[in-house]
Amino acid sequence: MKTIQNIGLSLFLIGLAIFTSLIFLGKYEVTPELFDNIISDKGIKSELFINDIKTNVVGKEFTNPFSFSSKITSALETANATHKQNGEWDKVIWNKPHSFSYEIAKSAGTGIIKERKGLFWWLTFGLGIIGALLYIIPNVITLGPPGIKNNGVWFNAATNRSWIGWFAFVFLVSFYLLLYFRPDYIVNWTYIVDPFSQSLSGNLASQWFLYGFMYCTVMTVMAIRMYIKYRHNKYQILRTTSVLFFQIVFAFLIPEILVRFEKPWYDFKNAFPLDYDFFYSWNLDQLIASGGLGLFILIWGIILSLVIVPIMVYFFGKRWYCSWVCGCGGLSETLGDPYRHLSDKSVKSWKLERWLIHSVLIFVLIMTGFTLYSYF
Repeated sequence: MKTIQNIGLSLFLIGLAIFTSLIFLGKYEVTPELFDNIISDKGIKSELFINDIKTNVVGKEFTNPFSFSSKITSALETANATHKQNGEWDKVIWNKPHSFSYEIAKSAGTGIIKERKGLFWWLTFGLGIIGALLYIIPNVITLGPPGIKNNGVWFNAATNRSWIGWFAFVFLVSFYLLLYFRPDYIVNWTYIVDPFSQSLSGNLASQWFLYGFMYCTVMTVMAIRMYIKYRHNKYQILRTTSVLFFQIVFAFLIPEILVRFEKPWYDFKNAFPLDYDFFYSWNLDQLIASGGLGLFILIWGIILSLVIVPIMVYFFGKRWYCSWVCGCGGLSETLGDPYRHLSDKSVKSWKLERWLIHSVLIFVLIMTGFTLYSYF
């Protein structure tokens, strides 16, 4: 069994290495036709930006996303600075530089990754899933009889503050930084999940679809680990199944399918203030303009946030949502389970958590009140 687990660990690391290396690969070329379409679709009026891109980008091949992104973002920022200084506000490109660069890179990408999406999915996600399962499933035998086994968690380099734990920390933080602030650097990752996105929403994958897909994949694999570890505990098995179901069906599949039918993307389990932009003016306008379904979502969101959640919390505490429904809690209960012992269990930490939670809640309610006041 140890041999099988070592093979699984090796496959997982190979898949992770290939996945990471994709950032540095790929080719990008903006053709004149593609650039004209982008200018037309975006309604760009900046001659400075257009001329800069035509001179330094169009017709040239870039061998990595970093140099490509640098040219796009530099041209956009330079043009915007000039237009703002001259008061030419109608020519300013208001898109975030790296988000705008991502949209261009998504269309301009060429090469083996974009052409062989299925192959690279198997070399990354496929190897990672198979390797993880080969490592996890033998625990049915290696861990012995059913029962919680936390032996050696404080001495394991992966579950204590040792080099493997720090590597996981750096990788995850880097992933989130790229996801939110440099999406154009990870465009190659989105290519390999394009087929899944197209089958659900009919659109090519964005960085957010990639995130949702990875989220559900990690939760599913680690849920199997939970089933094995807690196979003696029906409560844990039911809770894991519940949170996995709500994440995959309500937070991932249904919203993507709604988009396919030209309806608003909406997670029906996402209550305010977790869904912090629910009462933003643009969201309210979008829901009202979406007909019957939009009005249903608006009414459901209000009832869920102001009636259902408070009543359920009164009777069952916040665990009914955080541990049974919420995707954040779902990732914590699955991927986070091996690190549970590292959290601070002191009363001081508990008090600090309460103060922070309620302070943030009060701030959110006040700011949302101002938002609604200005809307009406």
